[in-house]
Amino acid sequence: ENEVKSCMVHISNRFNSELEHDTSIHLKCFNPIPVDRYLEYMGTLLQPKRIKSEYIHRESNKPRNKTAECLWTAGEEFKTKVYDILMAMDY
Repeated sequence: ENEVKSCMVHISNRFNSELEHDTSIHLKCFNPIPVDRYLEYMGTLLQPKRIKSEYIHRESNKPRNKTAECLWTAGEEFKTKVYDILMAMDY
């Protein structure tokens, strides 16, 4: 459990379950991929950019070798335990 918690870098500042009780905030959940539903929803709320510019992709994550990460190659029992730990955490 401590190993899982040590991986949760800066997550605590992004979401707090207390937000669910704030009446001035309406939370919605979206699957991260594909982003179409999220973009469609947010398109009704956000103003278009005043100055249009070309999108330039910038890499933000370090390259990964998933085969070297133990969780990807671990057995189902281990994956289930990690899943249960994550679901029990408030993040």
